[in-house]
Amino acid sequence: MDDSEEDELSDEEIERRRQMLREKVLNHKEDEEVEVLDKEEEGHSPDESASESSEYEEYSDSEEEAGPRLKPVFVRKKDRVTVMEKEREAVRQKQAEIEAKKMAEERRKYTLKVPKFYRYCMKLSYLCKSDLVKTGSVATSQE
Repeated sequence: MDDSEEDELSDEEIERRRQMLREKVLNHKEDEEVEVLDKEEEGHSPDESASESSEYEEYSDSEEEAGPRLKPVFVRKKDRVTVMEKEREAVRQKQAEIEAKKMAEERRKYTLKVPKFYRYCMKLSYLCKSDLVKTGSVATSQE
């Protein structure tokens, strides 16, 4: 029976704490409303005060987002990489790629030309031999 009584007490205690928290929240909201009304009476509209505070909040948020400031690190001039150098390197890289494509295309054309040239030479030599044989004017070492 002691366990059930303790559970009831703890349930009652929990409910009582919740009620106290609700009352605190309500009191806090009422205090804020009273402050807004006081400001309106002074001549400031709630919109103006809200915009002023939001501007400040936005500014302070951006500072927090930046995080902790780090110490600058010295980098030797020859080790530095600037934006202009990066752009130059990108241009060089593109030019190298274009040059490689041109070289590959030239090699391909050359490899296609070689068999044609070989066949042409073979045909030409065959025709020369056949003409010489037909004419009977083959040069010999005896003449």
